[in-house]
Amino acid sequence: MNLNHPDILLEALTELNQWLETQGIILELEIIGSFALYLRGISYIRTQDIDTVQNLDEQVMEEVTKIASKRGLIPLWLNDNAVDLPKPPGFETRLTEKKIGNHLLLKFASRLDLIQLKGAAYIDRGNENPKDLIDLKLLCPTVEEIHMAIEFIRRTRSPEKPRFYPNFEQMIEDIRNVGK
Repeated sequence: MNLNHPDILLEALTELNQWLETQGIILELEIIGSFALYLRGISYIRTQDIDTVQNLDEQVMEEVTKIASKRGLIPLWLNDNAVDLPKPPGFETRLTEKKIGNHLLLKFASRLDLIQLKGAAYIDRGNENPKDLIDLKLLCPTVEEIHMAIEFIRRTRSPEKPRFYPNFEQMIEDIRNVGK
């Protein structure tokens, strides 16, 4: 079984929904990252986790850990590590919804927001890991969309001191070249 395939994560979400139902909890998750690309129809994405931009409570995280153990997933297959990341203006108005049963609602980032967020993630992780640049290419951004991504990056990620991002401008150029 390929644990990098997002279908495995969908099965885990279905199991989470069943648990939520027994608890009488309705959960809405705003999804970014590679799993959002998968939900947008890019089926050959490989990812081990689902990134959400809202805090997950302790009770939900305990169940996530149990599901991970039972299914052989990484412990934080569903995580809230992205909760403090800046989001593009209007992000919430462009979310697409997908229900998983009656107790779990996924709201995932728009293509335009993913372009901006993947560009920013490339800056955040550094160019040693090209994963985000590869994902960005899969979104087939236009020159105008790349320009918007660079504006978002400059507004939210521009270094106060060059030592934190010694190759910041080169990385911006890498992103610019995706739209050509």
